[in-house]
Amino acid sequence: MFESLLGYVAQQVPAEVLNSNRKEVIAGIEAAVAKIDGARVVVLDGSPGRTISEYAAQEEMDPVVMASHRPGMGVSCWGSTTGFVVRHVPCAMHVVR
Repeated sequence: MFESLLGYVAQQVPAEVLNSNRKEVIAGIEAAVAKIDGARVVVLDGSPGRTISEYAAQEEMDPVVMASHRPGMGVSCWGSTTGFVVRHVPCAMHVVR
């Protein structure tokens, strides 16, 4: 999942740097996933919680498995990506801490 950069930030970062970083991250994920039978890598762009929730519904996934951290004060006030997905996916959810 690649979260879109804010416009004023994106215009300061050269496109080749963004593309290079993206390729490097995807290669690392693909190397890790290659060891898991039946797994596949899907890279999405957008708002993480909303995009993951929409993709899970579109692909009729069941269950969705996501990692989470121990919530601190910021998460209590603003929520988290995993918290958003838990509240919005139309299927079973497994959260790993």
